[in-house]
Amino acid sequence: MRRRQWGQTSTEYVVVIGALISGLLVVEATECPGYDNCVGMLLSKVQNRYKGYAAGITGVHNYGNVKAVNYAADDVATDDSSDDTASGGGDLLPPEGISSSQVITSEDGSVTYGTLEGTNVVDDDGNVVGTYDGSTFTPSDGGVPVPAGNSMLITDSDGTPVEPTVLVDCATNKPEQFVYKSEVTGELHEANALEVITQNPGQCGPFPSVEVESQDGSVDEGGRVYDGMYYDINTAVPLGEVIYVNTTTCAHLKEGGEETDAYTTCESTGEGLRTLGPTCAVLPVSWDAMTVDSEGNEIEPVQNYLEFEDSGNAIGYVTTSSGCPATLGKNIVGP
Repeated sequence: MRRRQWGQTSTEYVVVIGALISGLLVVEATECPGYDNCVGMLLSKVQNRYKGYAAGITGVHNYGNVKAVNYAADDVATDDSSDDTASGGGDLLPPEGISSSQVITSEDGSVTYGTLEGTNVVDDDGNVVGTYDGSTFTPSDGGVPVPAGNSMLITDSDGTPVEPTVLVDCATNKPEQFVYKSEVTGELHEANALEVITQNPGQCGPFPSVEVESQDGSVDEGGRVYDGMYYDINTAVPLGEVIYVNTTTCAHLKEGGEETDAYTTCESTGEGLRTLGPTCAVLPVSWDAMTVDSEGNEIEPVQNYLEFEDSGNAIGYVTTSSGCPATLGKNIVGP
């Protein structure tokens, strides 16, 4: 019964469509201007719709100009049954030049836990050894979470750490730009985006710069020392001076620039004498700007130093292993 009804319905469809087409054929051409008859117009519009649809599908599959990626041949896994000439897959070849990564360490920097990838900390072999939330390292093996810090590590394409160096004006010896030099390619990379640059004819170097430790003992990533001055590594603008401090003094017992009884006693008996250094301090460029107090009493350089030291406003310190590159004649030394 159903089969008979289905056939009857199909026959009705054919009759109706046939009548429709016949009707269109006899319609005056004036009813479909620009076409011989209305059937021609109908077919033309269907064809145009199809072309638009086909173009849209083509656009979906157009991925643009995608560059091919090289792979390490040693890491390509192939099926024994495949053609020996086939290739593909494997690890990406390391890029030339230099790159940066964040290294997670203990708070004092004495222990390195690994490199940060997202929130995971991975070792040199790429194994996840823990997580880092910005202040705490949590080991993956169930160990106790510990306070941790992070620092930026710049490495060559072979994984060798690269230290910032400086290009200077050949005539004045003033730093003009801090750069990283790739020992693999020999190219210079500027300190901001690590892009390759060309050294100007009037620039000498690059010359080594000296690392600075912050007050908390971590490496100061924002600046370096060259020729007795502390510079912003991104702009080469001088922000501080390096002084060598190694003395004993009673200056901390003065009130401003005025002598007190305690100061007088200290000067005569040594009671309350304070030992400073030996240390190699990095202070702001204005550290010794005050020479007199509000009463016109002389302010000694050692008093200015104590002001920054005791308030925690010293920029940092140069490690003893680097020597003390202070060359400004402002060192505070004494018996």
